[in-house]
Amino acid sequence: MALDDTPNSSEPKSPEMAKVKKYSSQTALAMELPFTIVGAVLLGGVGTLVVIALWAWRFPELRRAGVLSDMKSVTEDASEAAERMH
Repeated sequence: MALDDTPNSSEPKSPEMAKVKKYSSQTALAMELPFTIVGAVLLGGVGTLVVIALWAWRFPELRRAGVLSDMKSVTEDASEAAERMH
């Protein structure tokens, strides 16, 4: 623990010590911020890939679906099934 952070100290901090503490905390934040942003982006990317892998494993028909524009809608399938029943 730094000397100026002692809780029992009743003497006021000198302006120089306050300036040093402010500068050091700003420097620490400036050094830490890129790592937190990069970490968040990496974690989000890895999380996205995990979700894709889980869905591909759980629903293999989605992997084989092909192009979405070639697929029929649910209403088209239902109307074709209804026509076959009559």
